[in-house]
Amino acid sequence: MTPSEVTAAATSNVTPPASLRDLNACSILDNALEGKDFPRAEDSDIGSNNGCRSNKMGNSTALDLDDQQGVDDVRAAPARIHDGSINGRRILQVKENGGTEGMCQIMLEVSTESRAMVTVTFGSRGDTDQACAEALSTAEAIEPQLP
Repeated sequence: MTPSEVTAAATSNVTPPASLRDLNACSILDNALEGKDFPRAEDSDIGSNNGCRSNKMGNSTALDLDDQQGVDDVRAAPARIHDGSINGRRILQVKENGGTEGMCQIMLEVSTESRAMVTVTFGSRGDTDQACAEALSTAEAIEPQLP
């Protein structure tokens, strides 16, 4: 995806909380995945101490709310990183971080020292562009719920 393709607009009447610490990652992820036949999300501390993931038939979707690192702290090869925005909020899209084909991450800026990270991994069930489209869709659903 090019940066212009990553940019998306969303509208919502949701009043976001003051801090990532006030959020429950599983509730947010469940809301974002509603209607997509995912099982309820389960706690995961792989990407942060406030993370959650849901898996269905080779598709893993995760949300990590990180109050220790901002989007500028992302470590990935520059060729894999694409800038954009959702509803005026800065995002970074990272394709195949760590060389994992079929994986895409969207980092949403919350502050200079905090971010929400959506990770979609299709593995053998889809390609990286499909994972990025799903990650973007999920990030768009999550964005209005962030501080």
